[in-house]
Amino acid sequence: MSRRHFLARVAAPILAAVLPVLAAGCSISVPLVVESTSTQHSPFGTMDGAQPVSVQTDDGATLRGVRIASGAPDAMLMLHLLPSRVSVEGGIDAGAWRLPLGPMLEEFRAAGFDSVVFDHRGVGASDGPAVPELFVEDGAAMWRAALALVDGDEGRIVVRAGSLGTIVASELLARGARPRATVLYAPVRSKTVAANAARHHGGFVGWLLAPFIERPRGADLVDVLPTAKGAEILVLLDGESPYLPGDEHAAIQAAAERGAHPVVVTPYLHQFLVLRCWGFEVAETESGGFESKSGLPPVAEEAEWLDAVRSYAVGGEGGETR
Repeated sequence: MSRRHFLARVAAPILAAVLPVLAAGCSISVPLVVESTSTQHSPFGTMDGAQPVSVQTDDGATLRGVRIASGAPDAMLMLHLLPSRVSVEGGIDAGAWRLPLGPMLEEFRAAGFDSVVFDHRGVGASDGPAVPELFVEDGAAMWRAALALVDGDEGRIVVRAGSLGTIVASELLARGARPRATVLYAPVRSKTVAANAARHHGGFVGWLLAPFIERPRGADLVDVLPTAKGAEILVLLDGESPYLPGDEHAAIQAAAERGAHPVVVTPYLHQFLVLRCWGFEVAETESGGFESKSGLPPVAEEAEWLDAVRSYAVGGEGGETR
């Protein structure tokens, strides 16, 4: 498979996933959905202790997902806010194939973390159809469900958010949520991701539509990072991203520095970083094709960060994680 063909297969669905969340003002309605019948990589029946969970949104929709218990009496709970084109039972859309969430959830379980993962409405087994303007409200319901699982103690929660999920995490932080720690990988900005995605994937038409596409609801990361007082946040940036072009990449770094939050700039392109954060690595070969690795642990910087988070939560050692 050529590099151009592979990237096209990976990237094309992203615009389809982003536009509905972002483009209500243009009357563009492309559902933010992974096939609701897909159970290709379901954790149910393949992971010991996988338990179905559900939560109702404020308007009555039911979001469904999975909880993976570590069995540790002092386990912290990791709330995963998924990127686009990812679902609990359908796994990760990698263009020509789909990849399971299970191996990375097992990594976190072995490290002493429980995990809970929900699908947005219109995705996987959650109620549908998708309602783009309620994207962040789905996230608020997920946060309430996580709080219920830890008896209301947000200090026992770690939020792990990727790509579009970082918009939800930003909104939660802006509303005052203070999990013990937050990991943001392959982040995007609510103010600009709509136009950037349209320009990158939509060709000439995308450039024409970009100024008119309504931004998604949700606080912008550049505004949140400097002002999220008391929050422990690790940012894993892609080395290059069409969703953070020009000076936007530097703006994320500067905002994190103003808030004293560590930033790691990785060598991965946006979608490749999403894959890497779920245990898959894709690299270009000398012949121009691609080879992949699977079953990888979290990137080293995230693993060290989470180890410090857990050590401090269990024993009060080491002070702040940053």
